[in-house]
Amino acid sequence: MSQPENRNASASGPQRGSLSWAMFLLIGGWVGVVLVLAGCAGGTVEDGTSSGTLVVIPLLPTDSPSPTSELEPVATANPAAGDEPEDMAPEEPLSIADVAAQALNNLDPGIVVYNPPVAMSAGQAERVELRITREIPNVEALNEPAFAEPAAAITETLSGAGTPRFEDIKVNTYMRVQLIGRDFDIEALTPQDQLVGERDFSEWVWNVTPLKSGELKLNLSITARVRVDDYEEFKNLVVRDETIYVAVNPAYTLATFWERYGAILLVAGLIVSVGVLFAARLHPGGLRPNLAGQLATARENLALIEERKSQYVLEEDIPLQLIANERKLKKRINDLEGRIATREKQS
Repeated sequence: MSQPENRNASASGPQRGSLSWAMFLLIGGWVGVVLVLAGCAGGTVEDGTSSGTLVVIPLLPTDSPSPTSELEPVATANPAAGDEPEDMAPEEPLSIADVAAQALNNLDPGIVVYNPPVAMSAGQAERVELRITREIPNVEALNEPAFAEPAAAITETLSGAGTPRFEDIKVNTYMRVQLIGRDFDIEALTPQDQLVGERDFSEWVWNVTPLKSGELKLNLSITARVRVDDYEEFKNLVVRDETIYVAVNPAYTLATFWERYGAILLVAGLIVSVGVLFAARLHPGGLRPNLAGQLATARENLALIEERKSQYVLEEDIPLQLIANERKLKKRINDLEGRIATREKQS
């Protein structure tokens, strides 16, 4: 009984071994297929990098042309710089002069008040004041209740003998005011360039002294200053020529004449005096009067008086003035004769 069982055992041994090898090959084949498929599906990355082995499976024959080589170029959505339409061309930047002109045209409305004198006296200083504000838009607004307070403030402390004048003006933050007159001595008490704020007013003050009499011209210039980057533009807004009558001041005229020409007169007088003294030393007798000629003239006049006296019959009828002139001439003749005798002794 034991022998047949051994035969069956020896017969089934080779079958089990062949079955194990078949199963091993089958499993290995499936594993290889899975690895190949995994390499084809996940071996490439969009950005060109690979996390594994890249497997390339050609879909077209190698001798066929690449499909991308026959594609026509496609126009892009954004046109090139040269193809840009004319109406879309960029605008040229404004020049500094254009920007300044725009700024000057956009100045704020305001008013100016100033008080130039109508008449002055030569050599006497007068105070002239000017104020600018943008708080009052125009001269007509001075009578409106809404502007009553700034209208009163702009003239409340205005000094000077002149009558205040009001004018409309364009106002900028930077303003320049100048008072010019070649026949005046003008002393500026405030800077010519000032800021003008939104409220209150800015003030310019001068002491003006006329240098001579007559009808003189006093020039007023108001200028708006506009800053553009590092440049500055100016625009004259108000230019006025005020005619002022200046009365004669004798004391000032004499003082001015002496101030201008006194030194020259002193030098000229000194030169003349030195010249006279020098000539007197060189010619002691040259500067003495012609006493002989004076004596002859006096004697002729005395003869005329005596001739006229002879025309009167009575001595009481002779005019007293004629008698007085006769006495003066006789005294003069005696004096001249004495001086001539003295000179003859000296010579």
